[in-house]
Amino acid sequence: MPEVIDTSNADEYKDYMDISEDMLRRSRILVVCGSAVDDTVLTDIAIANRFHVASSTMRGVLGVDKNKKEQ
Repeated sequence: MPEVIDTSNADEYKDYMDISEDMLRRSRILVVCGSAVDDTVLTDIAIANRFHVASSTMRGVLGVDKNKKEQ
């Protein structure tokens, strides 16, 4: 979760979640960058799954691109 969001403020937290859901609804794929997996990342992946948005890591995306170029 971004540090600028005050999770103790219910209105800010709800607005953050609404914006996250709206962005995921408009997306075709969720790419997770980095190796740290926390509750926020898991929540984003769960929301993406609910909206039938594919999830992958950056390593996975680059691996597919590399295999495509080799063919």
